[in-house]
Amino acid sequence: MNANKQLTAGGQSAGAFVSSGQFMANGWSVGNYFQANFATSNYSTNSITFFFGAFEFGAKNFKLQYAVGTPTTFTDFGSAISFPSTGGEGSYTYALPAACNNQANVYIRITATTASNGGGGDYLNSFFVSGFAMTAPSITGQPSNSTVCEGADATFSVTANNAISYQWQYRTSSAGTFVNCPNNAVFDNETTATLTVNNVTAAMSGYQFQCVVTGGTTPNATSSTATMTVNAYGTWNGSANSNWNNTANWSCGQVPDASTNVVINSGGNQPVINITTAVCNNLTINTGATLSFTGTNNVLDVKGTVTANGTLNGSAGKIILSGAAAQTIPAGTYKDLQMNGSGGKTLGGNVTVTGILTLTSGTITLGSNSLTISPSGSTAGANAASFIVTNGTGGLVHQNIGSGGKTGNVPFPIGSTTT
Repeated sequence: MNANKQLTAGGQSAGAFVSSGQFMANGWSVGNYFQANFATSNYSTNSITFFFGAFEFGAKNFKLQYAVGTPTTFTDFGSAISFPSTGGEGSYTYALPAACNNQANVYIRITATTASNGGGGDYLNSFFVSGFAMTAPSITGQPSNSTVCEGADATFSVTANNAISYQWQYRTSSAGTFVNCPNNAVFDNETTATLTVNNVTAAMSGYQFQCVVTGGTTPNATSSTATMTVNAYGTWNGSANSNWNNTANWSCGQVPDASTNVVINSGGNQPVINITTAVCNNLTINTGATLSFTGTNNVLDVKGTVTANGTLNGSAGKIILSGAAAQTIPAGTYKDLQMNGSGGKTLGGNVTVTGILTLTSGTITLGSNSLTISPSGSTAGANAASFIVTNGTGGLVHQNIGSGGKTGNVPFPIGSTTT
């Protein structure tokens, strides 16, 4: 570790000499030093041990300094050495700073901070350097996949032997290329053993991470890939039962509110509206999935779009469409429907209402589809800003009017345009 290096007494105002195995110097001025030069190539966690003493009239106060590469810029480290006025000696051990690891040239100075009294001297011997041999790193613990809710933080950890540095990398999909995680608001501790990904979004689901570990020698070690899955609020999992208002049935443990985009997938317990205050923003029912109602008075208020690739069974309960933007009413049979939002509504197919169609605000445009009010059904409300637009081949159909059926005035709140 110290081959071809030497111990010198540079900076002395008087000549240094070796006496009985000791390295000695007299006539110290402030800034004079003993200097050791050695290599730590492929070594880390290094330390020095030496025996140092001052005669009665020698310099009494010293500090430790180091430089790497060339003996030009020195930095203080460790605690100072002080001797009593009568002199003294002792053995000293110092841990070298990490900057001294794996260096071809390390310079250590024991530098006087006070001058000697007259021509008195100081002496140094038994200077030893020790450290741990550096080897290529090896990963002993791989990062695990992480599943979190949007808005939460995700962490990925790696453990390694002989590690000096870490660099986490990411890619946005399995088909992408890994790049270093930058130091920004999204990533924390990207150069440590544990990476934190802050405030994740649903769009980050599928991101993959790996860590490149650097040791004392090559090759670097690269971890396996870990995938981050981000669950959006509003994904139905039905893990407890079919009740809409049970937090255990929803990803991230939160029953939807008016800002939640709900996604219902096939399989397992399918959701049933069992309360009068169910609400969501967008509603997506995927193929094979079903959303239905229990009882006759329970309500679902949809503020956004409705996409029903599966089944929206509205034959019981009430569906309110209260969006400020356009909304489509899926084909099907409904008990109660209420239009309550300035956004225009269109039929996605033929629709039948067996209860009450309430027109509070917003229009329903039929196009080529028909809106049928069954023998038990009726309409309510309607005004100049809320009516049914017959602009195509579809029409409003009231069934069972007349003898033995509906009597009295039967309103047909229709118009040919949306204004």
